[in-house]
Amino acid sequence: MTKFNRWTIIHALVILIGVTLSLIGRNLWILVFTGIGSFLLLIFLTWKSWTAVGHFGAANWVTLFRLFGVCLIGGFALSVANTVISIFGFILLISDGIDGWIASRMKLTSEFGEMFDKEIDAFFLLIICMIIIDKDLLGPWILIAGLLRYLFVLLLRWKRPGVQKEIKSNQARLIYIIVMGALLISLLPSDVIRVSLAVGATALITYSFSADFKWIFSRK
Repeated sequence: MTKFNRWTIIHALVILIGVTLSLIGRNLWILVFTGIGSFLLLIFLTWKSWTAVGHFGAANWVTLFRLFGVCLIGGFALSVANTVISIFGFILLISDGIDGWIASRMKLTSEFGEMFDKEIDAFFLLIICMIIIDKDLLGPWILIAGLLRYLFVLLLRWKRPGVQKEIKSNQARLIYIIVMGALLISLLPSDVIRVSLAVGATALITYSFSADFKWIFSRK
């Protein structure tokens, strides 16, 4: 098992603990600091693998900036208007992909960069779900969308410990963008639209992960 795979297990467990404590304490800062600590651990453990040339790299700095933005949204959500969160969230969502473009352009692609970007995407989704709950816009069921990634990681490492890297598809990427867009729009005033978008987003990402879970439990 690689250091990246070991970290994903630790990260999933730490995030689940952070979510639980945040829900109990009604304080999203708990999850924010939990996430920051886990990502700093990833950076520390993999410092020799950041890029092919050794240094952190411009692309990873862009990804780190996106993490900073996600944490700001989560930490100050209750004191900021939903519209502001939605707009800032869309800016972060649109900026996602810039890091990959820079990495390809500057030939700085790496396993670390791919992992860093992917896990921050998952953390962003989870933070938005938690904000929706904290603002009493929807019930805890919306966490289904935010926690599927972490459940998948734990099941993958348990059932298929020999798999070094899960399958990545363009369809999953597109679904992520649609789901994030739907959840960010659901922050805007309109109960009917909010519920419809949230239910649709949850169903869509559940469908996306269903193929992954089926693959984990298959005998192939």
